Amino acid sequence: MPDPPTTTPRTGLQLLIDWANEQDHWVRAIVTEVIAVRRALADASVAAAYDMLLAEKGLSQAAPPNVAFLSAGATAADVERRDRLTVDDHLFEEQERHFLGALGKARP
Repeated sequence: MPDPPTTTPRTGLQLLIDWANEQDHWVRAIVTEVIAVRRALADASVAAAYDMLLAEKGLSQAAPPNVAFLSAGATAADVERRDRLTVDDHLFEEQERHFLGALGKARP
């Protein structure tokens, strides 16, 4: 009987990228920046993401954004950063509160 195929476990970064690639363009923009800076988004970035959301949903006159799909990359630096990435629930909760605050909504 043949051996079952082996798969490489996906990293936290790859899980995040896979999830983001299934989302709208404005979400990919947020995830791209969070991965790049590894901290909470600045107010200007949250405002830009909100503008992208409005444009993408046709709620503003701006052109809809076109954010490329994310990739884990193939360089040694990307691999090293991916291996060091840890998911911090507090960071994501902070981002959520910050973004909802920009929308004028409270967290349910």
